[in-house]
Amino acid sequence: MCNEQNKKCKKCGLDKPISEYYFFNSKNRYSPQCKTCINIRNQKWKDNSREHHRAYCRKWNKDNKERKKENDTKYNLLNRDKNEERRKEWYLKNKEKISEKK
Repeated sequence: MCNEQNKKCKKCGLDKPISEYYFFNSKNRYSPQCKTCINIRNQKWKDNSREHHRAYCRKWNKDNKERKKENDTKYNLLNRDKNEERRKEWYLKNKEKISEKK
């Protein structure tokens, strides 16, 4: 039987098992914040930086057209069934819109 060590999170102050912390190989130590606190922080950053992230993605796509095309092709080949199912669902939900356009 293995006893897990506990560690106190610097953010929330709760005492949690060491498995609730990310390990940094490069620094050979555990994160000072638990996984939950890090995930909350990352989600807040993502919510507050949504437009910045979109602009970055648009620029990357524009600068890397060939690579984007290759990535999209690979994704479409690997997810053919899923994409087909999505198309069918969209078509069934939007039949009226489609018939109005014609």
